[in-house]
Amino acid sequence: MKTLAVHPAVMKRIQSGNVCNIVTRYEFKEGEPVEVITDDEVVSVRTRIKSVEKKNSSLFYVTLEDPATAFIE
Repeated sequence: MKTLAVHPAVMKRIQSGNVCNIVTRYEFKEGEPVEVITDDEVVSVRTRIKSVEKKNSSLFYVTLEDPATAFIE
């Protein structure tokens, strides 16, 4: 499982169900399980990657699945 660090404000949106795009330098694969943590490593959520869009050679837009339903099969 990979880890993705986000700003605390982004984490609040994720926890409230507003799963927005996250800009990152690290490449992820669709369906990959990921642990999203705040920059200060206080809060974490486990979910899956819904989609990845490559913007240029070093930036990716990652969309997460809803953490509440990500592991329901």
